[in-house]
Amino acid sequence: MCIELIRPSPGVAVLTIDNPPVNALSTPFRLALLENLRKVEADDSVHAVVLTGNAKTFCAGADLKEFTNGTAMDYPSLVDVLIPFILAMSKPLVAAIGGSALGGGLELAMWCHARVATPAAALGLTETTLGLMPGAGGNQLLPRAVGLERAVNLILNGRIQAAESFKGTALIDSFASQDNLIEVAGQLALSMAERGQPFTHLSLRRVEHPQAAGFLAVARAQTRARKDCTNGMLVALDAIELSLSLPATEGLKREFALFCPVMESDEARAIRHAFFAEREAPKVRDLPASTPAQEVRRAAVIGAGFMGSGIAHCLARAGIDVLLHDVSVEAAERAVAKLATYPEIEAQRVSVLRELSELAHVDLVIEAVVESMDAKIEVFRKIDPWLRSGALLATNTSTLDVDVLAQATSRAPEVIGLHFFGPAPVMRLLEIVRGAQTSAQAIATSLQLARRMKKVPIVARVGPGFVGNRIFDRLLDAALELAAEGVRPDQVDRVLEGMGMKMGPFRTMDLIGNDVLSKARGGRTDTAGYALAEALVGRERYGQKSGQGWYRYGVDRRTALADPEMEALLPAGSARALAPAEIIDRCLLAMVNEGAHVLEQGIAQRASDIDIAFLLGYGFPRRLGGPMLHADRSGLAVVEQKLLDLRRRTGSAVWTPAPLIMRLAREGGVFNPY
Repeated sequence: MCIELIRPSPGVAVLTIDNPPVNALSTPFRLALLENLRKVEADDSVHAVVLTGNAKTFCAGADLKEFTNGTAMDYPSLVDVLIPFILAMSKPLVAAIGGSALGGGLELAMWCHARVATPAAALGLTETTLGLMPGAGGNQLLPRAVGLERAVNLILNGRIQAAESFKGTALIDSFASQDNLIEVAGQLALSMAERGQPFTHLSLRRVEHPQAAGFLAVARAQTRARKDCTNGMLVALDAIELSLSLPATEGLKREFALFCPVMESDEARAIRHAFFAEREAPKVRDLPASTPAQEVRRAAVIGAGFMGSGIAHCLARAGIDVLLHDVSVEAAERAVAKLATYPEIEAQRVSVLRELSELAHVDLVIEAVVESMDAKIEVFRKIDPWLRSGALLATNTSTLDVDVLAQATSRAPEVIGLHFFGPAPVMRLLEIVRGAQTSAQAIATSLQLARRMKKVPIVARVGPGFVGNRIFDRLLDAALELAAEGVRPDQVDRVLEGMGMKMGPFRTMDLIGNDVLSKARGGRTDTAGYALAEALVGRERYGQKSGQGWYRYGVDRRTALADPEMEALLPAGSARALAPAEIIDRCLLAMVNEGAHVLEQGIAQRASDIDIAFLLGYGFPRRLGGPMLHADRSGLAVVEQKLLDLRRRTGSAVWTPAPLIMRLAREGGVFNPY
């Protein structure tokens, strides 16, 4: 049942949206709404109508799955059927908003004759965050409700605000508590019915602005300059401009015509893929849904450096009491003092762990010491005897074997990897690494902890570099190979950053430290790329920290400047130019091929987990949906052929297509089935 019809008082009909989990505007809901609107319109005992949801959600907007399967415009569509019906009703329809009204849900509410909301109700047109734009009149009605400038800001940023922030605007006619929301909405609807037609409506208002054309021109320029600019944002501005000169109903038709190509674009499909992938990632295929998660009330973090203090920040912000330990008590004290200054962390939430005996009272320990197996084993052996039975012992390692660490303890089932990405309070990705003996409860507890910290988890199995770093290393290798062939590092970075990556591979290597990467590789020189990287280290070009690496850096040690001296290190002392498309192919094909190996070996559960890892952890452009989706869109037969061509041209076996790619290419398959 998508709509419940009740009559709480004489003359009033209440239609309650009941379409779990988020009251989406799916086809069954639209059918039920139309049927019930017809029913109350034909009922002479009904004088006024209230449309409402529940305390959590009025309506969360379109069902995105229908955009994917092509049923979003099935009868009765919001634009062609429901909105015209509402406008033609002889009885006023009032939206009673107790929870969130987002996207198409807010558009539906704005096409009602009036709106009553609780002060905390969350309102917003969030379509641009999904690569889309409002397509059911939001660009026409929101400027009429709150003014042109505020509407542009809200729409372009997909911003959600509390209903109380719209007090004094035409968006909300009246406020009520959750307890009397229906009563207030019903009274308003009856008073409108008594006044008779024509009913007041947002569509009858005009958009007033002294310099609308100039304002919109500036907004377009600023939007184009944004790193996260999408076509949906730019087209939304075109649709908003229509509100200045056209009646709302005519603007609605033109807006919808603009919306459809945006909805069907590759960019919007990729961003929708990312949306679904985030929701799929926490689902572990062999983890029973009934697995109990242990509540984490108190945790300890070992290591008070950049990562350790960042992890403590994440835990404390989630309402968990944290003990922070470091071999240097002074370092731990400084980190605790700094954390205490953050307004989102409650006072006394973080304190210094001075004695290991205090670990007897914690539910979780996360070590974040130097990336050395010997150092981490030593920490685990010291901690293990002090922990209570059932307490989790986690490592923040990004590369090391979690099973080896588990063997150093008496609690292998409670040992797990929790790989945070830096800076931990900012980065949303959490790579959960399950060992061979990690218990189902440990996994469930880690997933619950991720939700509590507002992280997006992917669950990986043990393997060198797990999911993210293993594939990212192949990107770095491919970049090094290009440099060894004479392609300037700054050209590679410029092309990949132009594609949308937040930071190119050579800038990333300079940030990490070329000496650190050399140590991780064991000083290997068995490829031309590795030999070139070692030549840099031999010249103490470590990166930002030394002022020189693949780039040179100014006094601030942040701004990367192309360094002519790099040419002397390239083959034959001269650089060669390469077409941007070939640079992109080389780097992305390396990632995709390694991703296929990761899937074959069961390190990653699904291709979309790899996409999420790179979207959230490595700055891959969201508009491309991730490296594996990008490969799907290119066609895996094309990917296979390009890999074979590279193997032939370079003579390197690393370009041999993974068996999974070859099989899917033969079958016409894809990595991501949805």
